[in-house]
Amino acid sequence: MIQIKRAGSGEVLFEADADSLRGLVISNVDLSGGDFSKQDLTGTVFRNLRLNRAIFHEAKLASVKLQNVAATSISFLQADLTGAELRDTHMEAAVFDSVDAVGADFSYAQCKDASFQKANLQRCDFAFAELKANFFQAVLSSSSLVSANLSGASFAYADLRRCDMSNAQIINTNFEHAKMEGSIATNGRVWGTGGAFKRKVKKPWWQVWGKSTS
Repeated sequence: MIQIKRAGSGEVLFEADADSLRGLVISNVDLSGGDFSKQDLTGTVFRNLRLNRAIFHEAKLASVKLQNVAATSISFLQADLTGAELRDTHMEAAVFDSVDAVGADFSYAQCKDASFQKANLQRCDFAFAELKANFFQAVLSSSSLVSANLSGASFAYADLRRCDMSNAQIINTNFEHAKMEGSIATNGRVWGTGGAFKRKVKKPWWQVWGKSTS
């Protein structure tokens, strides 16, 4: 028997007659504030429920799916989100610090004021996502940021090599000391292949990229 309790109060929110929650479909329940820390949730589907303020610290969430889930202030600190499907999920103020989320799908997700510090986000899909978030030292190489809203985000010291930022919004975005080689800018040009990105500029390049491209 596995029980998921609310952090702090200990109230039982969910229980299953199983050795783990791996591969289960969990639906139509309010799991807000639930503590899933270190649980094996590989392949688990969360559907039509609330996970606001839920805690998934160091949990195994490879290939997990969030479908029609409210997840404001959710915390995935140091969790394994490899190949996770978080598409179109509301995750404002979420914590993804130090997660391993290679190949995860964040397309259309709402991640305003989220934190992705030192996260491994290689080959992720952030297309059309709301990403006014902190990506300090995150690795996003070969990820898609097509048409994402990056305005107000910080990618300081992040690895954005070979990222596609076509049509992304980058007003007041911080790219200070980020690695950009081979990335595609909002205007379709590739960093380091000539044209505007090969000219000498008076300002540091990350300040130039933080301006509106309109």
